[in-house]
Amino acid sequence: MKRFLLSHSFAKVRLLTQRAVPYTSPHKLAAMRRRLSGHIEIRTLNPKFAARTSGMLIADARAIVYRAQVGSWDGVAGYNQPPIARLYLQEFDEMWIASVPKY
Repeated sequence: MKRFLLSHSFAKVRLLTQRAVPYTSPHKLAAMRRRLSGHIEIRTLNPKFAARTSGMLIADARAIVYRAQVGSWDGVAGYNQPPIARLYLQEFDEMWIASVPKY
């Protein structure tokens, strides 16, 4: 992810996590977020979606990796399948918007 972000000035990564990743945490992801703050945004998943057991990585409007069980590495990868990618991106956007931090 670091290499991708550094090689594309327009790139942006949005991450939804089950547990909060504090900004000052020693976690590698938190350190990368501090260094590349304009490229990475991390939100904690809204509790209404906490029962979800799946995970997804949506690369763009055509490519996706989907895991039905987050704890397992088994999953499905699809490339050049815009309708499927749009479906999951829509689902992700719904969760992303619902997970806006409340300050």
